[in-house]
Amino acid sequence: MVRHCDVCSAEYVAKRRSSRFCSDRCRKRANRGALTGHAKVLELQMEPSPLVAAVEAELRDAGRLGSSVGQQALHLAIRMTTSAFDTGSSVAALNKELTVTMQRALKDVIIGVGPLDELRVRRARKLTGK
Repeated sequence: MVRHCDVCSAEYVAKRRSSRFCSDRCRKRANRGALTGHAKVLELQMEPSPLVAAVEAELRDAGRLGSSVGQQALHLAIRMTTSAFDTGSSVAALNKELTVTMQRALKDVIIGVGPLDELRVRRARKLTGK
């Protein structure tokens, strides 16, 4: 009998009528209180988290939202805030990767440029010889 997993919504062939999960991993997640597939979909339809909104705003202001690196950063921010299955160490790894990706995306971008900021940048370039 073909069924859908209660946790990840994956289709699988059930060996028993009472089967609810596609794997031991999903069974353990459900026992630990993870969101079901249906609840996860509803969560994703809600407004973006403050982290996602901030990353999106920074990338848009820098003109890098449409770049591949910008999209990677946005995807990492979404993954950090919507996944109910990630452990603390995996969130820490995602956070580190998001930081590196944002640095790559915003490389050579001057945000909030005013007259004094332009002078500081010119002076720094002159001193470093770039």
